[in-house]
Amino acid sequence: MAPSAPAYVLCNAVAGMLFFAVYLNGPLILFPVGLGLVLLPLAVAAVAGLFRREAVAEVYYGFLISYRLSERNLVLLLGRTIPLYRVNLAEVIQVDRWRAVGPAAHGSGENNLVWFWLSRIWFWPRPVGRMIRNLFSIRVIRCEYVLVCETGWKIVLMCSRDFIEQVARRAEKARERGAALPEPA
Repeated sequence: MAPSAPAYVLCNAVAGMLFFAVYLNGPLILFPVGLGLVLLPLAVAAVAGLFRREAVAEVYYGFLISYRLSERNLVLLLGRTIPLYRVNLAEVIQVDRWRAVGPAAHGSGENNLVWFWLSRIWFWPRPVGRMIRNLFSIRVIRCEYVLVCETGWKIVLMCSRDFIEQVARRAEKARERGAALPEPA
């Protein structure tokens, strides 16, 4: 987790509580305040993203909510500038297509979020451009992939096939570099 992640989560949690308060017949002024809290991190990240220079060895996917792939890490970013979550590529043991297990969790009578958390499945936010493209597409495009980590967590990403192939190649190289290093005495 990056240092900016708690602030992002706090903004969204407070906004969620304000939306719920409006739902429970609270004052309507809470709705625009909650909407402002949701949009504030995205606006700051979008403006900051306009002035950031991209590094040569890094690959980006998305703009408002994006993934940055470097030689060692895959990072979830807001606006290509504010890091939220980070995965060390040396810990990734498998990259595969995501086969949804949501119906199984729903059919078992469990709460999906609790079931996913207990199953150690973590969904990263989807890039806005990819979501819109899928929303207005005539055909269903399979673009969800899962990274399986050594810790047992499975991270679900929504990206293009080209990007996930780059993630798989760099994860393999990172594991090879990690295995080539001598063990500390």
